Amino acid sequence: MARKPKNDLDLLIRLASALPWKVSICLVPVSYVLLHHWATAAPVSSIENVAQIGNLVASQVITTFAVFAQYAVPLILVTGGIVNYWVTRKRKSNYENTVANGKRSALLNLSWREFEGVVAEHFKRQGYDVKVIGGVGPDGGVDVQLRKRGELSLVQCKQWRATKVGVDVVRELYGVMASRGATSGYVVTSATFTKDAQEFVDGRNIRLLTREQLISQMRPQDSSAKVVPPAPACPKCSTTMVSKVARQGGNAGRSFWACPRFPECRGTRSM
Repeated sequence: MARKPKNDLDLLIRLASALPWKVSICLVPVSYVLLHHWATAAPVSSIENVAQIGNLVASQVITTFAVFAQYAVPLILVTGGIVNYWVTRKRKSNYENTVANGKRSALLNLSWREFEGVVAEHFKRQGYDVKVIGGVGPDGGVDVQLRKRGELSLVQCKQWRATKVGVDVVRELYGVMASRGATSGYVVTSATFTKDAQEFVDGRNIRLLTREQLISQMRPQDSSAKVVPPAPACPKCSTTMVSKVARQGGNAGRSFWACPRFPECRGTRSM
C-alpha cells in the first residue's frame, strides 16, 4: 500500500504528479497568467452601500490568495511534472530490464512499488489506459485501474517471494469488482497461487498471473517468424517428409517437401 501524504503540500504535489508530465508543464504558464491577473486586479475604488462591503472583502481574499498562488501553483505543477516524468521513465526502465533479463528472479529483485510499476507498464503496452493508485483508499487493496473501450478492470499486485496468494485475496478483489462495476480483474504475483484461489476464479472473469506467466507475456513476439505447416506423408512411401529449399531450376529458392529417403525415394510435395 502506498504511503499517505505527509501534509497538504505533499498531497498537492502527488495530485499534480498524477497528471501526464507534458500536461503539467503546459499548465504552468496558463496558471501563472490567470492567477497573476487576479493578483493585480484593481480593487474596488469606493463603497457606496453596505452590499459592496461583502464584495470588497471577497475581492481582497481572492487577491491575497492569487498573490501567493501565482508562484506556488506553477511551482507545484513543475514539481509534479518532474515526479511524473521520473516515475514514468523508471517504470519503463524496470520493464525493459525485466524483459531483457527474461528470468523470474528479475521480478523478485524489485521492490513492491517497482513491481506495481512493471505491471502497470505491461498493461499500458497492451493498450489500456492505466492509473496506478497503489492500494490507497477503500478499494480493497486495488493497485492499478485499467480502462479500455469504456470498460473498467481492476488489478491487485502481490510482490511476494515465497508465500502463495490465497483465496481471500482473490475473493476480496471479486467483491470490489462487483461494487465498482468492473468487467474484469487481475491478480498478479511474483509468487504462485493456492489451489483454492485457482478454483475460485473458475467461471469468474478474474485472471491469475504468476511471475512466469507475466514474464512470458512481456516477452516480445516475433511476428515475422515463418510458420512451417505440419510435415505431410510422402505420396510414394508414406514416410514423414522434411522441408527442403530448391537450389537450382525455375523453383530455386522456394521451399518444398521432400522424402528423407532420397535418392531411394524421390517423392515430393509443394509447400
